[in-house]
Amino acid sequence: MKYIKHIILSLLLLGVMPWTESICAQPKDQIQNTFTDLVDAAKKDTSKFDQLNNFYHNNKTKLDSSDTHLQLTELSAYYKQKSMHRLSSKVKTMLAWHYAFDGHLDAAKTIFREQIDAYSTSTFSDIKGDLYTQLMFIHNRSNDQDSTLFCYHRAVNAYEEDNNLNGLISAHKYGAQMHRLWTQPEKALEILSEVDSLCILANDSLHTADYYIELGLNYALLNRYIQAIQSYSEALKIYTSLQDSEGISITNLNLGNVFLAIKDYEMAQKTYQSALNEFKRLDAQNDLAMAYNNISLVSYHLENYHHALAYLDSAFNLTPVINNEPLKGDIFTNQGLCYMDLEKYDSAIVKLESALQIENKVGDHFGIALCHINLYNCYFLSGDSLNTAKYQELAMATAKKGIDLRLEFDLYHYLSTNYLQLGDTSNALKYQLKLSSIKDSLYDMDRASLLTALKNNMDYQSVKTSLSQTQKKLTSETQQRQQVSAKNAYLKSKNRTITYLSMAVALSLLSLIAVLLISIKRKKTMNQLLSEQASQLEQQNRDILSSAEYAKSMEKMLTQQMNPHFIFNALTTVEASISINDSDFTKQYIQNLSRVLRSTLDHSRESAIPLSSEIKYLKDYINLHQFKTHRNIHCTFIYDEDEVEDFVNTPPMLIQPFVENALMHGLYHKTNGVKELTIKISPKEDHILWIIEDNGVGRKEAARISKTHTGTSHGANIIADRIKWLRNLHKKDFSIAYEDLDQGTRVTLKTPIII
Repeated sequence: MKYIKHIILSLLLLGVMPWTESICAQPKDQIQNTFTDLVDAAKKDTSKFDQLNNFYHNNKTKLDSSDTHLQLTELSAYYKQKSMHRLSSKVKTMLAWHYAFDGHLDAAKTIFREQIDAYSTSTFSDIKGDLYTQLMFIHNRSNDQDSTLFCYHRAVNAYEEDNNLNGLISAHKYGAQMHRLWTQPEKALEILSEVDSLCILANDSLHTADYYIELGLNYALLNRYIQAIQSYSEALKIYTSLQDSEGISITNLNLGNVFLAIKDYEMAQKTYQSALNEFKRLDAQNDLAMAYNNISLVSYHLENYHHALAYLDSAFNLTPVINNEPLKGDIFTNQGLCYMDLEKYDSAIVKLESALQIENKVGDHFGIALCHINLYNCYFLSGDSLNTAKYQELAMATAKKGIDLRLEFDLYHYLSTNYLQLGDTSNALKYQLKLSSIKDSLYDMDRASLLTALKNNMDYQSVKTSLSQTQKKLTSETQQRQQVSAKNAYLKSKNRTITYLSMAVALSLLSLIAVLLISIKRKKTMNQLLSEQASQLEQQNRDILSSAEYAKSMEKMLTQQMNPHFIFNALTTVEASISINDSDFTKQYIQNLSRVLRSTLDHSRESAIPLSSEIKYLKDYINLHQFKTHRNIHCTFIYDEDEVEDFVNTPPMLIQPFVENALMHGLYHKTNGVKELTIKISPKEDHILWIIEDNGVGRKEAARISKTHTGTSHGANIIADRIKWLRNLHKKDFSIAYEDLDQGTRVTLKTPIII
């Protein structure tokens, strides 16, 4: 049977720089305008840069080349002027890839080299490692193996100099991938042995899963199919535990390729179908098209060509929106081969000629050779002697290059059969002898029996059984997640209603207070109304808190519970000022309250906000309290502004209750000396360390005093629940620790950095 093109997927390759696009239904003018708006936004707010970066890579071929070049150049210069070196480097990297996408590989290399020279000091070893890693891919795209290897070794050295374990793992995995793409799987496995030990040190599940994927790809190249399946099975277990749907699907696609190679078509169909279904659910159009292409191979090898063509048509229908030319070429090739086996030679020629145009454009030498050989056979069988001679010459030139023995086998088989049909027994014998000379090295006479023995092998059956159990577990967990998602959707809808009601009530209260300031004679009536509304808010707050018993899995819902809690406390202050007829204070306090309330409502809708926004929120909140207490507290924030601005995201409103406790319980009751509050913020590798320290009366004295007061503070309990859930979610030791000082209290919190 002829060779047919299939696709292997490596998460590593997709993770570095995708050469394909996701769907974007916007017209080009609108896309360019959106890109311009995002560039302007990224200048004003650096937290918008990630949004700009993602939008660029999803729409790069639809952007005007000259305008985009100018905008990226100006943005990089702006960041450099502001001493934001890392951001400037990232924009330069985007510019380099912009050149690469346009085919200007030399220009891309020049930018990367300039960046490497600019960040040559040890201070920027991590940036230098990233730049060498990306330059490695540009050189590989230029088929420059020596320069690719040079960049690989330089990237490794830079990461080692910086003690960057994650960067070092990535560089080695990319190096292994390059050797696999160069058909050097043994060398790739040597590098991967280094990755194995590094993954153990890093204790990073995602790195480990990606390592197993690359390991399986190389074992498959070496025809070590049992080890390939074992590697993919390990990756599948990790991705399942991480609930990484994309990783699960790509692993299944590669498993299907292995089962196809050993002619276990039942398992190939099952794993391909599993990947295809998940890609549909994720709406991953590019991956879905590849899954359709690969699953067509099962039908092709079972000689169900019409069924194979149906899958290929589904894949082709997705190509206009994913803009993946190499995949489009593969689909055309496989369609042509199906039509050739159906003896529809005219249709086969149309598809193969279309494929050849694309393969020439993208520089796929294997694809070009495959088209030449099969076009020769199609033109011969259709009786077109002129084109038969043309493609026979091209096919023979391909054979001399020794691109792939499988292609030579197909060519000599066609030539021997066709010359025999023409009655030219001399040439038929000539190519039959060539066919025999490579047959032993490519297709053992016992290959079919060897594959049968492999499928009957106990190790293979054991791996297959283990894999089936993993797949069943995955199916069960998927169903459970779907049920939880449905329940969460209901709870989110319910919680959204409560949030909007809280907003409506708060805004109504502010309007009523404004009317009260105009007409003081209505004070009694307005106070009564405020009291009723405050009771309403308190009841809603209790309802929201009690609903957490039914939705502890929803970290965002717990965040939104902060709204009624904070509003109730603030409105109590407003009510008190009204009761003593202090109109000026009330008016100014409401203005401050409005700003804090708006931030609270905005943040409650987000699962993560920039750390800089959280700090600003805390400053606004403390300022509101200072206004109320006539600024008798000295507050100090300690942090590195560069670290805060460098894309650190955090769950919103985690810290405010602890600041509130320091203000209301520790410092409020302090009667002598200066009242001081210090907040220190230190972003670490995977968490943020907060230290909140006051010189108040201390927890014991505050607890004694609180016994004489009524009411309960729910804020700290809510945060404790959120920290507990975040600890389970991220598998990290996020914590709260209290320390009683000689004067006052220190609270130390470890909170997550949200990626």
